Amino acid sequence: MPTFDAHANLALATVAVAPSPALSGTSLIIASGFASLFPATPFNATIFPATAAPTAANAEIVRVTNITGDIFTITRAQEGTTAKAIAAGYKIGNTVTAKCFTDIETAVNAITGGGTGGVAISAGANSQATGTIAFSNSNGVTFGLSNNGMLTASVGAGGVPGSISAGTTNVALGEAVFSNSNGITFGLNGSTLTGSHNGLTSQSNQAFSAQGGSSAFQTLIFSNSNGISFSNSGGSVVASHNGLTSQSNQAASASNGSFAFQTLGFSNANNVTFGTSAGSIITASVAPPGAGSVNFSGGTTSNNLATIVFSNSNGVSFGLDGSTMTASVAPSGGGATLSHYSNALLYSYGTRAFAQASIVMAEIIVPQAVSFDYLRIPVAMGVAGTTLATFASATASASAAISHSFYGMFFTRGTGASIDELNTVLSTSAVSVFSQAINMSNTSEGSYSQGVTGFNQAAQTTLSTQYSISNTNYSFSSNEIATNFSGTRFLDIPFGGSLSAGNYWFGFVRNSSSDSAGAAGFSNMSRASLACGSYNFVSQPDVRFLNMGMTQSTRALLGGGNATINSLTPTASVDASNISSLASNQMIYFQLHRT
Repeated sequence: MPTFDAHANLALATVAVAPSPALSGTSLIIASGFASLFPATPFNATIFPATAAPTAANAEIVRVTNITGDIFTITRAQEGTTAKAIAAGYKIGNTVTAKCFTDIETAVNAITGGGTGGVAISAGANSQATGTIAFSNSNGVTFGLSNNGMLTASVGAGGVPGSISAGTTNVALGEAVFSNSNGITFGLNGSTLTGSHNGLTSQSNQAFSAQGGSSAFQTLIFSNSNGISFSNSGGSVVASHNGLTSQSNQAASASNGSFAFQTLGFSNANNVTFGTSAGSIITASVAPPGAGSVNFSGGTTSNNLATIVFSNSNGVSFGLDGSTMTASVAPSGGGATLSHYSNALLYSYGTRAFAQASIVMAEIIVPQAVSFDYLRIPVAMGVAGTTLATFASATASASAAISHSFYGMFFTRGTGASIDELNTVLSTSAVSVFSQAINMSNTSEGSYSQGVTGFNQAAQTTLSTQYSISNTNYSFSSNEIATNFSGTRFLDIPFGGSLSAGNYWFGFVRNSSSDSAGAAGFSNMSRASLACGSYNFVSQPDVRFLNMGMTQSTRALLGGGNATINSLTPTASVDASNISSLASNQMIYFQLHRT
């Protein structure tokens, strides 16, 4: 049977925005405020020019499948019409079309049987399409039709014989009778079957057991005894006890002794208040401490407080688990990674010259993890000058450079058979250059220039200077270079890395080289220099101890020493047995920093 479209009277609106393309577009926008006039989708509508009546030549029937706001979604060329070039200003209306009538005709034909299918009816596994349905009397059911067209059905007295089963027996019958038996009485309340049992009134084989034995009974009686009273409340047995009122042998103990009682009283004290709930429950409540009721002390400060708060600090974190205060300390003294580290305190120190092709060693302890990006060593920077004889050439030129290479290394000590082997875990290097040049333009004048490249923290720093000289003699001095680079200075070497807590050895190497070019008479100009000649050390007690039963002596702690290396570059490992101690256990001092 067909489903009818919804309809609306006087549902007419103007097309504000035409479909695009005009002949095939599937959406349009109507003038605002008219969408509510149209019925629920889907439905057919006619679109035609506003200036002419709709005809087959100028009108198109479309199917509106959705309306969102003022936007209509349409299916074009319905009911045999052809698509028209719809333009803004056209009218769209919910008009009566041929579909309205064909839907009605199809529905009528389906009901009257005038169609090809008629009405379909099914029963059991059979189905048939027909215009007329006939109900036949059968199996005690009689059908009829009242004056108002209502179908009636009635079942004869006794109904249809049914089947009933009990135990292992089954019988077909038109009427079932329930007989009273075994204390069960049956009844009928309207159409509801009822059954009731007399309980234990007709039986004597019920058993009851207690500590003194078992017995069979029809009626069970509860007797009051030992302070317990029984009663019957609506079929339920109720037992109540008089508590301690009839006894005197209950004992209570406290820190000051024990006693027997019949009634135990709880007295309010020490901010604890007692009460009873539901007659037999003792309650106790502790009043919160008032302001200034508890005194707390910390260090040299004391104060009366109602609330105390523990704040996380210095690597200690506090928490509360129920009523238990917890405190935890992160490993390695708080767990934070250090950004600064020094291997000793310079409370007693001196300077010691670097030895070529020798590595300065110091044993250190890193207490917790440290991260750094440069190595700092206090050093003594020296400046030397020179004077050369007059050179015959009027246009002589020459240059010289002195380079200092620095290498920093951290080692860990081996284990077992390799316990005397120190293996490199981190290393770095940097080069500082002092350069100079002379250029004579004629017999009476020329120029002398100097430059230096070094490091300040992790960044490179440079400085250059230039001054005039004459051909009478060549005197090379430090000028601004000496002011800014000579004396006691921090030697900063870029060194990005990190160390975990543990024992290490630190090694440091300084190598130097020089080169010159140009006029041979200026070969001694390299005597004018800026050089890192010595480093600061920490003095340690120079105490010797003898091993038990042996004649040779050794130091208690090899705090610092030298070891010869075969190359002038960082070494991968050092044999600890090759480290010779320095006088007075002088240990090189250094720092690690992160900017």
